[in-house]
Amino acid sequence: MMDNSFEVVVSQHVIEHLELETELIPLLKELSRVLKPQAEIWLSCPDMEKICQSYVMDKGEALLNDRQSRFPHFNLEGVPRQHMINILFTNKGNTKTCLTSSCSTGHLPKAALDK
Repeated sequence: MMDNSFEVVVSQHVIEHLELETELIPLLKELSRVLKPQAEIWLSCPDMEKICQSYVMDKGEALLNDRQSRFPHFNLEGVPRQHMINILFTNKGNTKTCLTSSCSTGHLPKAALDK
C-alpha cells in the first residue's frame, strides 16, 4: 500500500485482540505510514479502567446487568457475578491486550511512533 493513502481509519473492537508488542504497535506504525498528514484514526475497545471501577463499586452487578440487557439469554450458570470481570478481560482467550481510554488515545500511539 502506498504512503499517505488514507484520510480516516476506523476500527471498532479489534485492537484488544492483538498482542501489544508484536501486533498492535506494528499495526499502528503501518497506519501512520499509510495515513495522510492530519488524518484521523478512530479506535474503540473495552476500557479496562471503566470495567475495574464498575467491579469495585458493586462486585460486577452492573457489568452483569449490562450484558444481560444486550444479550437477554446470557447466564452465568451459577458462577458468582464477580466472574464477569474474567469474561470481559479474557473473552474466552480472544482478548490479548487490555487498554484504558488514556492509553489508547495518548500513550499507545506515541509508543508506536517512538519505537
